[in-house]
Amino acid sequence: LHYFLGRPLVLARRFVTSSAVLGKFAGDIYIDAKTGRRPEDDPATRDATDDKRAEQLFQALVRLGPTYVKLGQVLASRQDLLPAPYVARLLKLQDSVPPFDDG
Repeated sequence: LHYFLGRPLVLARRFVTSSAVLGKFAGDIYIDAKTGRRPEDDPATRDATDDKRAEQLFQALVRLGPTYVKLGQVLASRQDLLPAPYVARLLKLQDSVPPFDDG
């Protein structure tokens, strides 16, 4: 906590980056819902949309760093909360995450 209190710009930059990346993902989910890209009566279309969004979430979590990857790993274990394509993609966070830059 003291680390970030002494570095408000680091904290602000992290907040803006996280908000932008996750906000885009949330916005895309919203647009999918409003435009009918995830219909309950068409499994093929729904699964294609879920596959695309699952990959987008995977990439977003990797981009945001180790803390978000850990959150993705936790989500992958909750098959009751997410559609199957999300769980399958997030399970890849268990063993195939690229190395992170510490800088």
